[in-house]
Amino acid sequence: MKGSVEDREPEEKAFGGLNGDDEMDFDINPTQASMRALIILLEGRKEAMTNPAIYHSFIGFDPAPVQACCQATAALGRDAVVAVFDPADVESGPKRIGISMDLGHLIRLQFGQLWMAKGDERAVIVPRGVGRRHGHYACESGRFVRRAGWPSDNLARGTERAEARLAELTIEFALSDA
Repeated sequence: MKGSVEDREPEEKAFGGLNGDDEMDFDINPTQASMRALIILLEGRKEAMTNPAIYHSFIGFDPAPVQACCQATAALGRDAVVAVFDPADVESGPKRIGISMDLGHLIRLQFGQLWMAKGDERAVIVPRGVGRRHGHYACESGRFVRRAGWPSDNLARGTERAEARLAELTIEFALSDA
């Protein structure tokens, strides 16, 4: 992380805050804070350090580097979580989240949405546009597994809950790095 505001690039200065008497100057990396929050949200606080999944973040979506990362992760025998950030709005968190798993005969990257049950500390990934028969993905015992069906008949409330919790955790990590 860079030290003073003067050492940063213009876009970092804009995100880092004003360096005035009544303003706080945070040295925040929004992508890193979002990724740390995503790990905790999917794995839980206790398992986050033991999960063999590898998390990749991309600013903008370019299929070639995403595919290369998924293939390299599969070659290591590990699952991958892919988070894609909008280049014009990195601060608002990942716009697309996916899970990449090696199915033996192919490496599948399935993008979806986060979903979280009321009172639960962990989220799951529900694939977009494939229907409830495809299931959803959850972290169990350090690996991502496919579960049958959707976690709920109505995904809207759980999706809102997961997005809100991801934002809370991102802010928590961003402020702890300040």
